[in-house]
Amino acid sequence: MNTTSRSLLTGLALAPLLLAPGGAVDGVGYQPKEGATATRAFLIETDLTLEDMSLEFDGQDMSEMAGKIDMAMKTSQALEVTDQYEVIADGRPAKLKRSFDKVETSSHITVSNPMVGDNEADVPASSELEGATVLFSWNDSEEDFDVAFAEGEDGDEELLVGLLENMDLRGFLPGKEVSVGDTWKVPTDAVQNALRPGGDLKLKPEGEYQDMTGMGDLSSTDLIANLEGEFEAEYSGTREEEGVRVGVIQLTLKAKCARDMSDKAGAMRDKMAENMPPGIQMEITAFDGELSYDAEGELLWNLESGLPHALSVSGDMRMIIDMAMSVETPDGDQSMEQSLTFAGTQTITLTTGE
Repeated sequence: MNTTSRSLLTGLALAPLLLAPGGAVDGVGYQPKEGATATRAFLIETDLTLEDMSLEFDGQDMSEMAGKIDMAMKTSQALEVTDQYEVIADGRPAKLKRSFDKVETSSHITVSNPMVGDNEADVPASSELEGATVLFSWNDSEEDFDVAFAEGEDGDEELLVGLLENMDLRGFLPGKEVSVGDTWKVPTDAVQNALRPGGDLKLKPEGEYQDMTGMGDLSSTDLIANLEGEFEAEYSGTREEEGVRVGVIQLTLKAKCARDMSDKAGAMRDKMAENMPPGIQMEITAFDGELSYDAEGELLWNLESGLPHALSVSGDMRMIIDMAMSVETPDGDQSMEQSLTFAGTQTITLTTGE
């Protein structure tokens, strides 16, 4: 923090009258202290219902039959970490040690089909990262973080691929002193970090569900890799929150993305092929995903620690999955094209502690 900002904060502490509307200029900055420890708990709750389904076999439209199928998915992803800021340099952690205290997802899926009746299942997912401690070290030449298991720990190096250091939401900050009513654009990567806190956490469905579908090869990181949209923030001043003086940042997020995920379809193809009768071969020829998320919320920034205090964002989500496959049988070749459209809500919350 520069000398001007320090002087400003001192002035604010000595002269509360400066906080009157229209007269305040606040320094909402990222300034963690070396040696500080912070705990973070992200909870992402998603509730989606099948809104539309189209189905085509060998060029014959069977959407009317498919439209009789009802499906709903409720998913809760919990991530809890403890971060220790070992070295701070150039406005970022130079060394950050992260303990993954909890990494899990639970999904409840219900399906109603006139032919087979009602079915429901609870699908848990877990990660081998839970219980591990990872060290993020800034690499000047690469302008990125090197990621390794902390000293004294062993683990599968593949678990480290795709992990992200930035879980403290610093990309949402204005980068300058602000007054009540000031607005600014939020960078896309800051929103991506909030939608996929921690990066690719290697969450895998447990037991029979992973074995049957191969869906364990997919992650939220894949779906939002090509994120774009309009992301805006507005400063609303300060308030006391749980005994902490925080800066209040209102957020408006209009996000969308689309991606060809054919490269991720291999595991699905292999698992589905295992359940095919002898003599039948199947190939997934197309696999595409689209996602949109229109949400609002607020970020509370701890003005003493220079770190986030809380985040709450909620809004409407829409997801479209398109898949095409070809099947070779002794009686001839067949083709199928399917499109699933889900609509619902997603809520992202962050709570913190020390």
